[in-house]
Amino acid sequence: AGNYAMCGKAYDPRFLFAWPTAKFAVMSGDAAANTLAEIKLKQLEREGKKLDEKAKKELLESVKSTYNHQTDPRYAAARLWLDAII
Repeated sequence: AGNYAMCGKAYDPRFLFAWPTAKFAVMSGDAAANTLAEIKLKQLEREGKKLDEKAKKELLESVKSTYNHQTDPRYAAARLWLDAII
């Protein structure tokens, strides 16, 4: 919600700046990772694959790691989603 309240990318601002410690995301890391992991698990189940608890935990950790990496402002700036890191 803060992304929208602070005139995030969805509002097409003229400039978009971020602090080095910012997270460039709409959802928190844990909430998003849980949602993304659940989607992946459902996809695997539709394909007839079953994962044990250890594999599910590894999938969740992998998704969290990827999500946290991709919400870093340096990741966003490298893709020109941000104008500057201040």
